[in-house]
Amino acid sequence: MVYTIVVHLYAKPEAEAIAKLKAKLVEASQVYSKDKETLSWFVMQDTVDPRAFTIVERYLKESVR
Repeated sequence: MVYTIVVHLYAKPEAEAIAKLKAKLVEASQVYSKDKETLSWFVMQDTVDPRAFTIVERYLKESVR
């Protein structure tokens, strides 16, 4: 079974805040994608509202952490 987590985030409306959140999410994606139990870790930014981001995390098994 694959476990999927979907997270919706909104940055503050300032361009600097949007850029900062985007950079952190891209960095997190690179880190989590290397985890052996992570199948995929995607970051998406809304094309209409640049403040809106969605993360989709997929794992092979449920975490015991």
